[in-house]
Amino acid sequence: MNTNNIRKVLLAVLGLVVIALALFFSGVIANSKVPYQPKKQDTTKQVLTQIVSNGSVSVSLPANGLLQAVNRVELTARVQGVLQPGAHLFRAGTSYKKGEVLLKVDASEYQAGVLAQRANFYNQVTALLPDLKLDFPNAYNAWSNYTAQWSINSPTPKLPEFTDSGVKNYITGRGVVAAYYALKAQEQNLDFYTVRAPFDGVLVNAQVTEGSLIRPGQSLGTFIGAGDYELAVSVAPSYAAQLKTGATVQLHALDGSQSYTGVVKRINQSVDATTQSIRVFIGVRSTALAEGVYLNADLQAQAIDNAFALDRGLVTADQQVFSVVDNQLKLIDVQVVHYAEKQAVVRGIPDGTVVLAKPLVGAFEGMPVLPTASVQ
Repeated sequence: MNTNNIRKVLLAVLGLVVIALALFFSGVIANSKVPYQPKKQDTTKQVLTQIVSNGSVSVSLPANGLLQAVNRVELTARVQGVLQPGAHLFRAGTSYKKGEVLLKVDASEYQAGVLAQRANFYNQVTALLPDLKLDFPNAYNAWSNYTAQWSINSPTPKLPEFTDSGVKNYITGRGVVAAYYALKAQEQNLDFYTVRAPFDGVLVNAQVTEGSLIRPGQSLGTFIGAGDYELAVSVAPSYAAQLKTGATVQLHALDGSQSYTGVVKRINQSVDATTQSIRVFIGVRSTALAEGVYLNADLQAQAIDNAFALDRGLVTADQQVFSVVDNQLKLIDVQVVHYAEKQAVVRGIPDGTVVLAKPLVGAFEGMPVLPTASVQ
């Protein structure tokens, strides 16, 4: 046998030996592994429960809106002229006391016309005195005293009373009465050149400045009274029927940092056709507030008798609630009377029934549970 054949035989024998050893050790390793046995899991979940005790439940209606000043005046020009500088600049944010001049329009030209009309009227009255002294001596003293108290720089005094029809016809026929009322109308228009604050407040909007030409009907600005505000909120008609004027309302800022107490002042009886809601107006007084502030309101409606309040997440779509009986969940049919933001007010659960206090993910009827504590 030559060398090549011997080499082939040795390689074949060596290969068989390697295969045999591999099979042997693989069997040993396989027999040494312990079979995997999964641990049994306890499917019983711990739950927080509460005991039902039906009674009177106060219903809170959440609402929100923007504050608006109760005393609010839109300033509009009734005369024409140039706006004059005053004690305060006519600017937004300027505060005024009641009776203080808000703005003043140059009335020199119009005032000159009023003075001329007063002089003409005075001449017209004094021209009647000689005839009155001859024809109506009993009325002469009254009209003579009327001219004596006359002043061209003061408002025209009221005409003397007519005690005699003859005097009345004589005076009226001379055009004195007509001239008097025309003059009084001019004097009243003269008052429109000066606008005074009707109450303590602040100018929140100014649309003109000193030196501007003012025209009749022009919008000048907005003046509001500070500290007295009104909050208008919208509620469903069914809830509005439960509210009463004079009821106390708790108001909160959006961030919850401030709280205020308001009072229901008015309840509109008209339903908004677009939103199908009714407007409720809440009054609130505070110097810390300002017009335009957004507030949340908690309206207290009439209490619901023989009911129980729980987390609204506990009520299923079929209006059922999970109770705990013998450490198992059982569904109970309920009647939902009112839904709030976080709670639901229900009827139909017997007193003493143990129900879930918090929603349980994946809950089903017959599910084993372990109550850990009860919430009263």
